Amino acid sequence: GINAEYGMTAASAMVWLVVLSALSVALGAEVHVLGPSTAQTAYDANADVNNPTSLFPGPTSGLPGYKESHDWVKDLDVFNPLVFDDKWFALRYELGADTQPSEVRQAWLDYLEDTTAIFPAGCKQGNPLFSPNKYFRANPDIADQLETNDDGKEICGSIVKVFLKEGIFDAAPRFDSNAEEDAAAKTGGAEQVASEILGLGIYQALSGRRLDGWALGKSFASLGEDQMVGTGSYTLAFWYQPWGARAPECNILHRGNSFNEKAPMISQAAGGSTRLKFVVAQTNNNDWECSPSVQLVDKQWSFIVLKVQPSEIQVSYDGQTVCNKQNSAGTSVVYPHRNLYVSSPWQPPASGVIQKISYYPYTVVSDDLIKYQYQDSEAKLSMDIK
Repeated sequence: GINAEYGMTAASAMVWLVVLSALSVALGAEVHVLGPSTAQTAYDANADVNNPTSLFPGPTSGLPGYKESHDWVKDLDVFNPLVFDDKWFALRYELGADTQPSEVRQAWLDYLEDTTAIFPAGCKQGNPLFSPNKYFRANPDIADQLETNDDGKEICGSIVKVFLKEGIFDAAPRFDSNAEEDAAAKTGGAEQVASEILGLGIYQALSGRRLDGWALGKSFASLGEDQMVGTGSYTLAFWYQPWGARAPECNILHRGNSFNEKAPMISQAAGGSTRLKFVVAQTNNNDWECSPSVQLVDKQWSFIVLKVQPSEIQVSYDGQTVCNKQNSAGTSVVYPHRNLYVSSPWQPPASGVIQKISYYPYTVVSDDLIKYQYQDSEAKLSMDIK
């Protein structure tokens, strides 16, 4: 933070120390560098979140803003937003609406230190961005770094700690589709994998940048086969804003290697309206659809969620269910390793913009968690997508 008395940041002070030390070596001269004074580095009893202690990065233990989980020696913050969101954690594990944030954080800390929480069934998640189970499956070589119990079983909390300590900096994968398929194929594995919630962001690469929002119709190139893996159950969520309606059916999103592979296909319905059409190919009907009667408001963002189970589709707009359909005669067709298009090369593009696409493979996310994602992501929408 800024030190008002000396007009210098901690970072700039360190830079000057390095520069002066280098000069002393280069000139062969004895240079005495005066470091930060006692006043600058002493803890201040009046420090708070807005007035941090001198040149140190934050207030001391017990004061507002102090990160009680941060270990300055090991540099490990278990409240890092990459692994923890107190509101999401409280909802996911039903801690109750009256539970205070400090109590939620303590519950997370207790879990991380719980040696009886064993991979995979005992592992919890702090947010939808990181699943200890999926991370371990994607990076089995971390096994020798993990803590184990007396039976040699991996302790869940140590998976989180290894990720924070090394995985972040190594850009280690959080998900591996082949590892998940193998896990789901084991006895009881399908239920375990389905209980794990991991939201994978879907992006468009453009000139070396990764975009999480774009106008439809500017590119019909595949986003790749690994952006949306094929599973019989999943949740797909995104924000969409229509820019008018056209007479033909116009595409928003399509996963498949041909027009007839629809896993799923989402479009604006024909007839010049802003109604959407959701098609999920079934074993007995390649065009099995759920088409809400509700029209989207032109030039207004709507939060769209598609939940797919083997014989059921559910669609919601802004947290409200607008379509639910069941198929008693067939199940979802699972197409492995298929291209994802946003929008499709086989239909005219819809006039509109899309952003913040999240894909949850293998799992149908609860309404409470979807509602939280809706509220949380609404404040982060980009308003200048063109």
